[in-house]
Amino acid sequence: MAPKTKLWDPAEYLTTPSRIAAYLEAAFKDGDPSLIAAALSDIARAIGMTQLASQAGVTRKAPYKAHPMPKAAGPTAGGSASN
Repeated sequence: MAPKTKLWDPAEYLTTPSRIAAYLEAAFKDGDPSLIAAALSDIARAIGMTQLASQAGVTRKAPYKAHPMPKAAGPTAGGSASN
């Protein structure tokens, strides 16, 4: 019997500026553009787009135009995750 797992959402753990900075720093150290984009998306979800836009001094729509939020990852209903 396979162990039961649940999806891990990094946005749930990005609760302080220091955690956000460490997470983003790790993504940039890796250097993979797709990882950096995913980290930025996680941070935007953790902070909230309205607050993110307010802190950046832009309209609420600007972050969406610059970096559209990806669809949720994970296996589809009735299917399994595979590589």
